[in-house]
Amino acid sequence: QDAAGYLNILTRELQAQDLLVEQVDPAGEPADAIVTEAQSRGASLIVMGSRQRSGWERLFKGSTAEHVLRHSPCPVLV
Repeated sequence: QDAAGYLNILTRELQAQDLLVEQVDPAGEPADAIVTEAQSRGASLIVMGSRQRSGWERLFKGSTAEHVLRHSPCPVLV
């Protein structure tokens, strides 16, 4: 809830500066869903956080941010 509230505030602040900002929470496997949304919307930038997985968790689950960085049609800010 705290993260969602922060993103809502940040989105409104950026929009108040006449920036086109869309906050999207796509359904499905996160990495693929983010890339698909960016492609379908013609996004010019993806901004996303990173959980800093390490060790076995990263080995078996991979990194969402890494996948998006490798497959994104536009620049990614992590």
